[in-house]
Amino acid sequence: MTATIHRTQSFRYGAYLGRRWASLGVGLVGGLLPLGVVLPAGAAPSSAAQLVATAVADSKAASSVTVAGSVVTNGGTIGIHVTAGSTGAGYGTVRLGRDAVRVILSGSNVYFEAGRGFWLRNEGKTAAQLFANRWVQTAVTTSDGRQLAQLVEANSLMNQIFKFGDGLSATRFRVLGRSTISGQPVTVVEPSNIKGVGRVYISRSSTPYVVRLTGSSNSGAGSVTFSGYNRPVTTSAPKNPIDIDQLGKARAGG
Repeated sequence: MTATIHRTQSFRYGAYLGRRWASLGVGLVGGLLPLGVVLPAGAAPSSAAQLVATAVADSKAASSVTVAGSVVTNGGTIGIHVTAGSTGAGYGTVRLGRDAVRVILSGSNVYFEAGRGFWLRNEGKTAAQLFANRWVQTAVTTSDGRQLAQLVEANSLMNQIFKFGDGLSATRFRVLGRSTISGQPVTVVEPSNIKGVGRVYISRSSTPYVVRLTGSSNSGAGSVTFSGYNRPVTTSAPKNPIDIDQLGKARAGG
């Protein structure tokens, strides 16, 4: 039975979810919410623009973070709830339409679990019988494992979400006021030269962090919340995973 399972296709679908989420982040930040802060050399930036630039830099530098949110686009709903660390530990769930995929990074391996419907739609009945609701394991050194691990690694995930496209023109910002998110005081900032595209909520703390992004456009709308910056993250391997790397070796040798 195992000889009929196509390891690369199934794992790359998990990586595809990651790429879709990365596209979501770029869309929110670079499209729905254009935060392309380009500060000319020697320029004195406005306090709002500097606050956004500092908060984004501090958020990207955090050792861990929990990211939760969803976006509805013309292509469907994309969601994420991930706690990402920086020392080989992270976990969470990524959703694309009907499919929910759980990912755990623990040490040198990454683990992937999805339901029967996912496997039926992407691999067929045989794969669903073998893998549905089972943890599947691969090394982070494989190409597919690396892409999955990037979903639950703080540096990789935050760099994807806050990836600004080259050549974005400077965006001007204004401070709308103050608010709270889950009891945390925040400063609310929005672009002043592009109306109605979204807002950035930045923690009012000695180290400012992005707490929430909201955005909307003709192609979609969504919200992403960030919490738990720099908290310890620990994970352990799930019990009795299926080692897809070993299956691949057995198939190649058989």
